[in-house]
Amino acid sequence: MGLLKIEYKLTPRGLIEAIHVAKREDVEKIVQIGKHVEPLFIAKWDYFVHRVGKRNTERMFRGAAKYFDWDSDSMASNVRDFISWAVEYIFLETGYMDEEELEKWIRAFKGDRQLKEFVVEYIEGELEFAQGLLKRARFLKKKFGVRS
Repeated sequence: MGLLKIEYKLTPRGLIEAIHVAKREDVEKIVQIGKHVEPLFIAKWDYFVHRVGKRNTERMFRGAAKYFDWDSDSMASNVRDFISWAVEYIFLETGYMDEEELEKWIRAFKGDRQLKEFVVEYIEGELEFAQGLLKRARFLKKKFGVRS
């Protein structure tokens, strides 16, 4: 009589959570073990390391994992949301980056068809959102008689 064998499978959420709580030096090991779980973004670890360097790749993955919050939607939309957080972390939270480093990230995303498509879609969504805010602000400006 033996113990019951229980198999566990890693989910994208588990992989992202592991990246979040891992020590910096363990992030690459975790990604290499679980990158098959999320092929669109996390599986591109080696590509990112080659294009922007290991330290920058670790910082981006950990930064996105740290600020990402899971909701009750489907796992696929959660993974897309995680990628959006990563894109936002890179391209909007650029205060820690010099222009040369930012250019490396831009070339990396432009150099991969899937990543480029995702960023283009992200940018279009952000522009649509910003246009809605601008429309609302103009409406309120008119209603309150704000001069500028």
